[in-house]
This record gives sequence, structure tokens and C-alpha cells, in this order.
Amino acid sequence: MKQVSSSSGSDVAEEIPKGVLPSNRSVKCHSSVDIDPETPAQRLPIRDSTAEALSTKRSMPSSSAQVTSPGSQPQTLRTSADERYKYSMDASILIVGRDEFCQSILDAIQPSANLTIETAPDPKEAFPLIQAQQPDLIIVLSRQPGVLDLCRTIRRNNRLTWMYCIVVESLPSATEIAELQPIEALLQKQSQFLMEGADAFLALDLFSVLAHMQLLQAQVQAGLRRVQSHREIVRANDLLSAIALSDPLTELNNRRAFEWELPRQINNARERNAPLSLLMLDVDYFKSINDQYGHLVGDRALKLISARLRHNLRFYDTPFRYGGEEFVIILNNTAAKEALRIGQRLCNLIARQAFNIDDQLELTITVSAGTASLRPDDDSKGISFLRRADQFLLKAKSQGRNRILSAEDNLSETQQESRDEPEVRTVSEQQDEDENLPQENLQ
Repeated sequence: MKQVSSSSGSDVAEEIPKGVLPSNRSVKCHSSVDIDPETPAQRLPIRDSTAEALSTKRSMPSSSAQVTSPGSQPQTLRTSADERYKYSMDASILIVGRDEFCQSILDAIQPSANLTIETAPDPKEAFPLIQAQQPDLIIVLSRQPGVLDLCRTIRRNNRLTWMYCIVVESLPSATEIAELQPIEALLQKQSQFLMEGADAFLALDLFSVLAHMQLLQAQVQAGLRRVQSHREIVRANDLLSAIALSDPLTELNNRRAFEWELPRQINNARERNAPLSLLMLDVDYFKSINDQYGHLVGDRALKLISARLRHNLRFYDTPFRYGGEEFVIILNNTAAKEALRIGQRLCNLIARQAFNIDDQLELTITVSAGTASLRPDDDSKGISFLRRADQFLLKAKSQGRNRILSAEDNLSETQQESRDEPEVRTVSEQQDEDENLPQENLQ
């Protein structure tokens, strides 16, 4: 494997380490790149003759790029700063082929400072690099074994299908095109590569014909434009996903996010044979707050309650706004007794210190809560799991509010049926126990 890193006015050789992207990443999105869609693509000045093109290529004194490979000395590739073709975005390009082909491609596309270029001698060595680094654009020599398989594999892999692949048929001389292969055979070969997944197929003489160099530059620019469009779509989708799964008032995850996350957590808990619990909370007499002080005060109270919950949870517990004044928390690796204790402490944290709505208004607010722990007979979506937590919440509210109800999940079904009432803990019953425990930061 070889690698090129370009910079203006100086020689730079940089090793890019190989690595494997996380399994939950399906695409490479350069979210830190600012792209101006209004910037027009810059064009290469048209030359009058092939001789002038060859002269320009052979005398490029103003800047350079280096090709490096393990155990070898860097080879300097000369490019011209004033004639360099300008590319409108930061991007990475992988060139696959023998050294002479890679050199001709580098001379033709004239990489600028915002392009990172790597090379590989053949498709077999290129594919691990493609999987690890995920280049934006691939330029591959057609006359080598495995090129069709490489195109086919890239196009069928959902993590790689966004890459732009250019297959190049390198021609020694423009006058030899007809002698090398009939036009029908060339068109048939082009069709085959395009059908197998290549985005472009170019038959080029990069050593003597300026128009072929310009065609390659234009094709690279077209490929980078498509990659840019893909990046923008990914960013928009990420933003829309964040909006769709977030509650704008409390900045907690919303009910849609909870309904997506709960089945996943249930599956993880069962695979690891780990306990899982739910905690549901409801703000007591919240309607009276809206009726007496107005909905803006009610919204402010929900924001403050959410912040206090969020700042007093373990980092692996996930709070959600389930709806209205109801909240639900997924307690990972938590059994029934521990879930009851966590719920009681959260109730205490909310009840013991009033909420400063503004300089003139301070409200004392309490919550009721119910907990449930995952059972073997619960469905995979968590409907029965959630229903039990909700039932205990309703019982807590009917028994006087400002309390938490729970049932231990380690009891047998017979014991559960014979038990008259679930375990009940009120705020006053827990306060003495909490005095000896570290206090969380009240928000």
C-alpha cells in the first residue's frame, strides 16, 4: 500500500493508520467540513496543443507530493501550484494499479491541498483499505485481476455503496486505440463494468492527450460532487433523526425514542442475562400548576424537573419524556430492589428542594412513581413490562401521591398472586436512610 498527502509549497509525507470503523457506522460523513453549495466548480484552462500539455506535465517546479510505502524511500511527484486543478471539497481518493498507472493519474488530476490520496497495487490489497478508510472516490485500472469483483463487492455492501468508483482503461497512445481493441469490444467492456457497479468507465491516454486528462479531471469533479451531495443528505438525516427522537421542551429523549430503545435494551439484557428495570414518574397535581399559574410556568417546571432528573442519574440510565408530565427511565443492569431505591431517591430529590420558576415564584413539587423489572415471560417489545410499571404508578397516585410502588421480580407467580399489596415507600420513610448517603447536586 502506498499513500500520498498533498500540501502547497512543501513536501509532506503522512502515514494514515489502518483501523476498523465501529459496527454502528454505515457511512463516512465528514461532518466538520463546511461546504458552500454556491461555489462554482473551477475549470482547467484549455490548452492549444498536446505538446504544451506534455511540456507542462514534465516541468512542475512549484510544489510536490510524496508517495510512501513501507521499507522504501519517498518518491517525489511534481505538481504545479499555478496550474493545479482546484477541487471544491476535502476528500480522499484511492488509486488502485501499478506504479506507472498511479503516477499518470496523479499527474493528470493534479491533487490540491484538500485532497488526501492513497495508492494500492491491486484490488486484493485495496479492499481491506477500502473497508477501513472508506475513501470518497476510487480510481482503478481495468487491466488487472479482480477489478470486476471489487466493483461488485463495493456496490453490494451497504456501508460502501456511496463511494464513487471510476474504472480507467489506460491506452498507451491515442493513435493505437483502434489497433488495441475494436470499439465494439471497448463498449462491451464499458457496459460490463457499469453493470457490475462502477460509476464511470473511461478509456484514456494519459501520457499524450490533454483532452483525456481534462476528461479525467471532470469525472473526478463529478464524483466529488456526488459525494458532497451524499454528505449533505447524511447530515440532514442526522439532524432530522435528532429532532424526531428529542423532546424540544425538556431536551430529553421522547416517546418515539423510548419505543425504539426499549426493545433493544430488552434484547441486550436477555443476551447478557442481566437485570433490567423501568421507572415511571408522574408529576403530582400538575394540572393545578397550569390552571393557577399558566402553561408557561408549567413548561418551566417540566424543564427544571427534567434537569434535576438528568443530573442525578447514573451515566448508563436513560430518561425519556413519555408524555405530558410523565417520565420513564430505563435502568440498565438494575434489579427490583435497587430500582425501588433509585426511584425513592429521585422522588426525594424532587420533593425536598423547591423549584425557582423565576425571581418571584418558587414551587414545591412532588412526583409519584412505579417500578417494574424484566421477567422471562415479558414480550420482546416491552409492552407487558411497561404496563406493570404504569400500574404501580397509578396505584401510587391513588394511594396518596408523593410515593413509589414496586413489586420484587424474584418472587414466583404464586407468591405474586398471593401478595396483597406491592411494596410501598413514601418520602418520609426514606429520608432517614438518605441522610447517610452522598448527596447529588440538586438542579
